[in-house]
Amino acid sequence: MKKLGTRPDSVTFLAVLHACAHAGLVERGKEYFDMMKYYKISPKVEHYGCMVDLLGRAGLIKEARELINRMETKPNVIMWGALLSACSIYGDIQTGEWTAQINAMDGSYVLLGDLYAAARRFNGVNAIREMLLQNGICKLPGCSIIEIDDVTYEFVASDKSHLKSQEIYMVLDELSIKLKMAGYVPMLAQHEEDFGNNLSTRI
Repeated sequence: MKKLGTRPDSVTFLAVLHACAHAGLVERGKEYFDMMKYYKISPKVEHYGCMVDLLGRAGLIKEARELINRMETKPNVIMWGALLSACSIYGDIQTGEWTAQINAMDGSYVLLGDLYAAARRFNGVNAIREMLLQNGICKLPGCSIIEIDDVTYEFVASDKSHLKSQEIYMVLDELSIKLKMAGYVPMLAQHEEDFGNNLSTRI
């Protein structure tokens, strides 16, 4: 666009920053973000969100936090989620706690609980779980979907609603035995599984 003399607008920069975030082009992303001033385009919350996502994916969590503090606009839920996800990936509990406290949304506390579990801080996991249960908030269970003969089946954890659930669990047990014999060891600790399961069963 620059070579053709076409003037980019805010949507153009949003697309470019989004692409930089997913491609891991940190320096290029910063360059384009600063370029908005040259075109007299004021960054909106969406542009800041892309930058937080870009920095978070690269592990530059402190820099992402500083950017949020410098913003003239109010951060949105997507931005907080991006920062908290980065905290979970890189184990930044301090920033994760800061994010959840400021954002104060149920989903943030669930992600913070996952962050505690990944760091083996099970006291924190239990505290988050108790707080959510006291407020009547439950983590939605993950589900698996499969289509057989044009019929769609949905399964959640410990689901026994299917007519052939007994046969299904027999096959799962056989697969579990074969996996153990092959040397497979689950990465998740039992406490982490309990965290998700206990919330999921209280829907």
